[in-house]
Amino acid sequence: MVALGALRTTALMAVPHWAVGPEMVRAAGTVGFLCLVSACFAAIVRWLDARFGAAGRVLVLALLMLQPTSAGGTYPVRTSPGLFNALHPSLPMSHAVEALRSLITGGGLVPVWQACAVPALFTAAALAPTAPAALRRQVWTLDRPHPEPSL
Repeated sequence: MVALGALRTTALMAVPHWAVGPEMVRAAGTVGFLCLVSACFAAIVRWLDARFGAAGRVLVLALLMLQPTSAGGTYPVRTSPGLFNALHPSLPMSHAVEALRSLITGGGLVPVWQACAVPALFTAAALAPTAPAALRRQVWTLDRPHPEPSL
């Protein structure tokens, strides 16, 4: 999943950069940071799927709906309702948006390095319980036979 995310990130950043020509001040840093963010979200999705199964996919959709609205990428967070203001500092996309603004426009690198820590921590926090959760789901029990019977 991480390799596919890196490939997609590189392609999605390369095509507009070469075809349309917007100048990114730190193009390589932008692609690298987006690969880190892609790995972060892949790890979160994999953990939610391994831990909660079908319900985890619903949680992924909820997370995908909450993050763009609370990240401040589309409009300022200060103009959002209170829920999104409360979620803003605790979700990884909020930090990714701030770092991308600095990388693309040539701002300082301090916010970028600080923002790199957030996806790295989320990735580690999601990967740690993924293997045990996936192993538990592979064990067949009387409560959960495999393949699951269908009517």
